[in-house]
Amino acid sequence: MLRTFLRRVFRGRPKMLQAGSPAPDFRVLDHEGKERSLADFAGKRVVLWFYPKADTPG
Repeated sequence: MLRTFLRRVFRGRPKMLQAGSPAPDFRVLDHEGKERSLADFAGKRVVLWFYPKADTPG
């Protein structure tokens, strides 16, 4: 599931970033189903957090 998420976010095989390098722009759905991109938060600190088991039974 995490691998699928990362492929969707980075449109293909995710690449490892070097420490201190800027994150690539990406688009994801927030908890309300609204599409967000990293560019929406330009100039702000951002924490991308997700809980992979949230959409699984049990």
